[in-house]
Amino acid sequence: MMNALIWNIRSVNTKEAFTRLIKMNQRHQFGFIGLMEPFQDSNKIEEYKRRLGMEHAMANISGKIWIFVEDIFDYHIIMDHQQHLTINLKIRGSQEEMLVTIVYAKCTQNERLDLWDSLEDLSTSVNIPWMIGGDFNAITSEEEKYGGLPVTINEIMDFRVCIQNCGMSDLGFRGSKFTWWNGQNGEDCIFKRLDRCLGNQLLQTKYSNVDIKHLIRSGSDHAPMLISYTGDNRSIKKPFKFLNFWVDLNKYLHLEEEFWKQKAGMQWFQDGDRNTKFFHAHVQGRRKRMQIRRIQGEDGNWIEEEGGIIVEAIKFYTNQFTKE
Repeated sequence: MMNALIWNIRSVNTKEAFTRLIKMNQRHQFGFIGLMEPFQDSNKIEEYKRRLGMEHAMANISGKIWIFVEDIFDYHIIMDHQQHLTINLKIRGSQEEMLVTIVYAKCTQNERLDLWDSLEDLSTSVNIPWMIGGDFNAITSEEEKYGGLPVTINEIMDFRVCIQNCGMSDLGFRGSKFTWWNGQNGEDCIFKRLDRCLGNQLLQTKYSNVDIKHLIRSGSDHAPMLISYTGDNRSIKKPFKFLNFWVDLNKYLHLEEEFWKQKAGMQWFQDGDRNTKFFHAHVQGRRKRMQIRRIQGEDGNWIEEEGGIIVEAIKFYTNQFTKE
């Protein structure tokens, strides 16, 4: 299993935040860590690298993004930008590589335009799996905000267009919908989903069971994002006997995919083009969201192991179809 962490830590120098970071790294053995807003001079990054026990450390030009990389990877910096740091990670002794972009976006719409332009320019030369994660200081829909002033189209459109033009789609999440809280209560309380992970088609095909979990907010007003990949690619179907109703379910899923293909065509494609990287990333994202990651058993306990999920599903539908 390979784990990683992306977190707007809001100062690595606070005891609560850094102690939590060390404990999380000890527990999950992160392959890489992306931190935003460390609130420390970049010349201190080597000290924090040593305390974390990581092999490599780098900061972007603004000093607001730090990345730590474990010794299982070789790396080189692809782009150092005021609002993102993009690196190539290659597993030592193999040809397996991916692009990782850690984002800390500016707070105003106009300042973020430079970020969107930079990511779109970068996307034209990417031909390997690519993940973008971090604090985008932007949302994609009104459902990603609670409280405060109403959401305007200007708040979301630039970000959505960038995601589309880069051929990315949301990798989803488990946990709370909102990753940031303004620390206020009552009428002044605001929650937003400012932090997320995006992936291109190649990443979602190669790492189809990548899992993003929003951890609780502690030590910062942003939730850490725990990224896990088990190496067990569930898109590869293993032959096994199942109930006959599964054939009907497959037909239903095929029809749903055709529906989304048509919908994607109406919304995002022109002149009959149906073979763009954004369409494939969009469909792959829906397939990922349709995966069953856990199921509740008859005893009320949640089952997350794949074999247990299959057994419980068979048991449930057997009971459904054999009832008089």
